[in-house]
Amino acid sequence: MTVSAPPRTLAPVQRKTLATMAIGLVLNVLAAAAAVAFDASGRLSDHLHDVYDGYAEVPASGVIVGYLVGLGVLGVVCWSWMMWAVARGKRWAPLVSIVLFVLATGIALTNLFVQEYGSPIVPSALGAAGLLPCVAGLVAVVLARRLPR
Repeated sequence: MTVSAPPRTLAPVQRKTLATMAIGLVLNVLAAAAAVAFDASGRLSDHLHDVYDGYAEVPASGVIVGYLVGLGVLGVVCWSWMMWAVARGKRWAPLVSIVLFVLATGIALTNLFVQEYGSPIVPSALGAAGLLPCVAGLVAVVLARRLPR
């Protein structure tokens, strides 16, 4: 007969942090899905033609979609890892959440504002969609600072 440990109960702040992180994960997936939808609708190709026509060869929209979906996959991994850390009560979770928030927000702002030939490379709607998980990240960082240690 094996004896298992009693189920761990989570502190209220852990539950709130995990719920906020789950929202961030969902927003992250939706932002990546938006990139695929933009490409499927042809809006991304139209945007790239507007940016590059007359200046340089228009890049394939798949490059931008691949980049944004790759960021989305990386985001899902980071959200999942941090949710695991918070649920397990890891002492390093608040510090790592701050580092990940700063990195993710920096990347999202870069996607929103980087330009070529006076136009944003990533369409503004996709750039804004990439910032939404960062809002959840900010709330998660604030909540993570209150986690029991």
